Amino acid sequence: MKHVARDQADGLRRMLTGPAGQVLLLAGPACDAALQADLAAALGALGRTVAVVDGPALARLGAAGVDMLETMRAETDTLLLGGGTARATAMQTIAAFHHHADQLLVAFADAPDGIKQSYLLLKGLPKAAAGTLPVRVLVTEARAAQSALHMYGNLAATVREYLGADIALAGYIPADTHLAMARALDKPVVEAFPAAPAALACRQAAREIASWRSAAALPATAWQVPVSQSLDLARQPERID
Repeated sequence: MKHVARDQADGLRRMLTGPAGQVLLLAGPACDAALQADLAAALGALGRTVAVVDGPALARLGAAGVDMLETMRAETDTLLLGGGTARATAMQTIAAFHHHADQLLVAFADAPDGIKQSYLLLKGLPKAAAGTLPVRVLVTEARAAQSALHMYGNLAATVREYLGADIALAGYIPADTHLAMARALDKPVVEAFPAAPAALACRQAAREIASWRSAAALPATAWQVPVSQSLDLARQPERID
């Protein structure tokens, strides 16, 4: 009942104050701090104000953490709420904040274990989140666009068959040696090597994220995301001359 009351209060507050920033929950076996930094830098390059927040740390604050999240939402265009790579910490973050998030982005590498871990994460979602929170996936370390599409297709088919839900593709980031080089420099790849394939893909993913509507504007079907909003992998990342 407390959740219902808080949800109603949040909804009324947003109606009175106007549209707030986008809250994006990040989770999955490839959702490390480096990926979060890459996405934040790419979104920032689009002119958006971005905040990256440690989800498990915020969740441990209870109601105070929720209030802090809503304050940061009002001050940013996009709030990236990282749940980490471990399923336990991701679940902790999702359970605490799914009522306040607009999307869940699950990141996994182009490998069979990435599909398995992502499926287990989605299978364990709280019932309320599974019914209302749109889910999209980002394939990292992709060997090629078609490989990323194949990995997404396998996960989507499994989720549809066994969980009765639909997920959408947010994009892919190719395997690229510039990623390790950027990590060694302790910089996002979009800043360290702006013309690298991974940097171009991060910017394309950022444009996709910036185009997403809030959860309130999406259909009520469990995890359903309109097909028109799913990234077309045939569209290659734009090059910078």
